[in-house]
Amino acid sequence: MPDASLYGGLPGQSNRAIRRQVYALAVPIAVNNLLQRGVGVVDTVMVGHIGANQLAAVGLSQILILSATAFVYCLAIGSAVLVARHTGAEEYDPRRWVGNTALTGGVFVGLTLGTVLALLGGRVAGLIGARDTVLTEATSYLEIIGVAYVFMALIQISSSIFQGAGDSRTPLYVVVGVNAIHILIAYPLIFGVWGLPRLGVRGAALGTLISELLGAAVLIVLLSRRRLIVLRAPAFQREQFRRIMRLGLPILGERFLTHTMQILYARLVLGFGVAAFAAHQIGLNIEAMSFLQGLGFSQAATTLVGQNLGAGRPERATRTGYQAAIVSVSLMSLFGIAFLWVPEFWVSLFTSDPAVQAYGVRYMRIAAFMQPGIAVAMVMAGSLRGAGDTQGPMYGVLIGAWALRMPLGWIVGKYLLEDVTVCWLAMAIDWNFRGLFLFLRYRRSNWLGREA
Repeated sequence: MPDASLYGGLPGQSNRAIRRQVYALAVPIAVNNLLQRGVGVVDTVMVGHIGANQLAAVGLSQILILSATAFVYCLAIGSAVLVARHTGAEEYDPRRWVGNTALTGGVFVGLTLGTVLALLGGRVAGLIGARDTVLTEATSYLEIIGVAYVFMALIQISSSIFQGAGDSRTPLYVVVGVNAIHILIAYPLIFGVWGLPRLGVRGAALGTLISELLGAAVLIVLLSRRRLIVLRAPAFQREQFRRIMRLGLPILGERFLTHTMQILYARLVLGFGVAAFAAHQIGLNIEAMSFLQGLGFSQAATTLVGQNLGAGRPERATRTGYQAAIVSVSLMSLFGIAFLWVPEFWVSLFTSDPAVQAYGVRYMRIAAFMQPGIAVAMVMAGSLRGAGDTQGPMYGVLIGAWALRMPLGWIVGKYLLEDVTVCWLAMAIDWNFRGLFLFLRYRRSNWLGREA
């Protein structure tokens, strides 16, 4: 149990000062996350005005793409924790070796997973339940996204290296450019304007490919200029990779459990019809505006807890986690109020289909009550990772998603009540229970000073 004094201030280290530090790091990360996810969101918005089938196809493809990021996320968070520790301890050569090793691993993982998405993504979409036009459009989209995936991986890992070093603004500026280029390319290719051919979902994917390639190249150049990597140094060090994976393997397990659950849940919701599934995907994209804010505070907590432990300040590290959670809950609860107050407005941004809108409004009202639980779960998970405890978040997914959400959704929602609303209520139960579990683990864990 942490000492009660950790909730109060220390001389020169007030909670207000900690919150300012959290804000300064978290806000650019949150915007960066929103913009990285924004590529997929923009695609969803634009193709949603073509038709429900195209909307469902891109939404289903996004689930598969996010599932593939489990391996990239493993490298990104593992390297961010180590970079943060070395930054706090002012150990700059080991920090560069971590960066080099993480990027080399990212190239290998990105090429491997991109090939799988390009060649097998359509088949997996079919296994999930996509049929006819939805399957054809999803296959076309994933064939191109598979080529772009290595650049998407490099952007995520590069951003994590910057964030671990305490610089969350540089990757934000690059990702702003990536989004602008993506829109300028994707819009005319999707709708066939400005003299360009109408390519639909393939146009969206081509916009992603070109913009992500440029963004990855710029970030790697900037990492080299900031001496966070050294291009002439060894590109890969076995010892650094071992350290990254020691932290990353539980994260990989966590993401694998999460994304496998999401794929199975997508199949569950798809069984209620294309309109229900399209609304489900719209709801997830709308909710991302809140979710990605929480992820920003989670990643900031990972960095600041890691840096404080590296600098030998465990008490400040502990209080950072609590302060980050307070701020995140406050912000995400405001999103929850907005979702509950005007759900029709949010859904109308994505579709004009009456059936999809009806389901979407139902989803948004339930999503409003998920936000506090998501905020606590995410920030506590990030704080635990920064301290080297990457197993706790994995246990949270195992209990909340697999022991609660899946049985409630499949057994009660599908077979007993035959109502998709129950499936969405199960999501709210999962997140709020998971938040409680991770908060209690953070309070009771003996992680102070743990080596990364």
